[in-house]
Amino acid sequence: MEREGSVGIDRWPRGLLDDLPKEDQKAISEIVGKPVRLNEYDDDGRAELKFTDSDGGIHFIYVSADAIRIA
Repeated sequence: MEREGSVGIDRWPRGLLDDLPKEDQKAISEIVGKPVRLNEYDDDGRAELKFTDSDGGIHFIYVSADAIRIA
């Protein structure tokens, strides 16, 4: 299901950052409370989010739809 627009993240699901490299943990932590791009929902209903970190790197993450809000 496609749906594009901006959303905000109020909280991260428990364990999301646990096994990620420090650089990815930092990049993801920096976007809490900021608008990011919602690309689409996957077949399991998770939201695919796209954002650019402070170093210009592009990231894609999948989170539960209840973790986002329309920005």
